[in-house]
Amino acid sequence: MSQWGSCSYLLFAICKNNGHETKLVTLDGNQILKIAQDFKPHVIAYSAMTADITAFKKADLKIQNLINSFPHKVLRIMGGPHPTYFKEVLNEMNLDAICVGEGDYAITKVLEKFKTGLPLVDIPNILSKDQSELIKELPSELDDLPFADRDILYDYLPHYQYIGLRSFVTARGCAFNCSYCYVHAYNEMFKGYGDVVRRRSPDDVISEIKEVITKYPQARLIRFADDTFIYNVNEWFLEFSQKYKEEIGLPFYCLMRSNTFTEEIAKILADMGCIAVGMSIESGDAKMRSRILKRYIPDKTIRASFDIAKKYGINTYANTMLALPGGSLEDDFNSFRFARDLKVTAPTYSVFCPYPGLQLTNYALENGYLEEGFNYENKYGSPSVLNCYTDKEKNIQVRLQHLGPMFTVLPKFLSPLLYLLVKLPLTALYHKIGALFEVFILSTKVFKGIYPKNPIIFAKIALDSIKYAHKSADENEGSRMAPILNLEGGPSRDIKKG
Repeated sequence: MSQWGSCSYLLFAICKNNGHETKLVTLDGNQILKIAQDFKPHVIAYSAMTADITAFKKADLKIQNLINSFPHKVLRIMGGPHPTYFKEVLNEMNLDAICVGEGDYAITKVLEKFKTGLPLVDIPNILSKDQSELIKELPSELDDLPFADRDILYDYLPHYQYIGLRSFVTARGCAFNCSYCYVHAYNEMFKGYGDVVRRRSPDDVISEIKEVITKYPQARLIRFADDTFIYNVNEWFLEFSQKYKEEIGLPFYCLMRSNTFTEEIAKILADMGCIAVGMSIESGDAKMRSRILKRYIPDKTIRASFDIAKKYGINTYANTMLALPGGSLEDDFNSFRFARDLKVTAPTYSVFCPYPGLQLTNYALENGYLEEGFNYENKYGSPSVLNCYTDKEKNIQVRLQHLGPMFTVLPKFLSPLLYLLVKLPLTALYHKIGALFEVFILSTKVFKGIYPKNPIIFAKIALDSIKYAHKSADENEGSRMAPILNLEGGPSRDIKKG
């Protein structure tokens, strides 16, 4: 789904096409203050996820102190998942406006009204100080949107263009309503305003891929970032698969679900050049998957999908959640054993993080597994906040999260060693080992061949990857973006820390 954050490069292209000068910064120390001081922006647009909202609030206080000294008014607007589901942030942060949902059509209207001094009213998907009733819309004509502006990243980090991975979105929306994902709330919010799942035409996607790989010929692997790349064998898929094979021909990775990954689809994907799919498990217990996670996929279907992937030489990347509401530590080890027996090529594990508004969070609250007023800013690597687990069990779950991927791919007879290691208080060490292993397994099995052969450039990228992997989520600034726009126009230049 397109938010201010997940499609920032597309929003930059839209702004650039309308004559606006932009910069992109992260909430990295005082960097945003320095850039804002030098650039004197007219608009600061935050893209926020719920887990990062406290960091945004702290940075915004500094920003407000700075812009008070500017000779002109500065518009502060926030988009992304957090304001979409928690509209209260408009008043909490005293923002001028928030974007609820997709902002592709809204952004130009916001900038034009602000530039001419008009109140921000009658703009779909925008709530402001002047308008508290939301007018909803779902962008439907995706082919009318420009291609994402990738130059903003590569201008600032030139060596990153030598990474051979290029990502594309062929569709928006998700047809499924898993309880641990906000999609169910999004689908309900925009129900009746058009098809939630919308596709670009095959020609439009192919044209963008051609443009990118021509401009950046270092491209060696394509990533399709749709929530679910293919649902069934239909006219769109048959046309796109043929054109991709004939006109692009690069290997690619995509996201699938076990209940959509049929042998017919796998055969077509493999023929197109698919080398890996992301196909998560989430739980090794079928009852918990259906009853708690609303992920109605039986064990038999999951096993069959991974067997099909092996048959067609497609590697698998799968996540499994630990510490689910009402579960047990034994459930977590059963999930590990299930993933191990599936022979997942690149497995990952994560401790469930409850966020307000999720069906799964509400389930935990209603059943007393979670206290009201819980800290929803727990991050990757943090112990569970659920009270159905002891502190000892929570620490074991975190260690299983770090060591589980490695022992999932190691020979089965070594599994007893895992059961011993997770009892030892060596979490920091396991974090480092697990991070390095994940970087290795993903780069060699899922996104293989994307790193450059030039040893100097490779060293820079590898160092960045290792640093990123070792950072805790509290230190990771990558998702906390703040596009800054100067409405007087000029060439676009991005400043972004990778």
